[in-house]
Amino acid sequence: MMNIQNPEFYHPDGNLVLTVKHDANQVFCIHKAVLACITPTFHTMFNLPTSNNLFYDGAPIVQMHNDPECLRCLIQLMCGLR
Repeated sequence: MMNIQNPEFYHPDGNLVLTVKHDANQVFCIHKAVLACITPTFHTMFNLPTSNNLFYDGAPIVQMHNDPECLRCLIQLMCGLR
């Protein structure tokens, strides 16, 4: 399956990759600290031990089960862009 970097939320200096499977894997590369500061859910998730050995461009991958457009809107809201 092909990876498509989200044009709005793929930051090469990000340290966390969120992927959403759709027709292709949509890839969001963002800053973990931003999400951790905004919501306790992400803060807790990032502090849990993980056995994830999957990486994309050197950043760990978290597979999301959302629609790509829903995830894009969620990130916009959490970053104060809407």
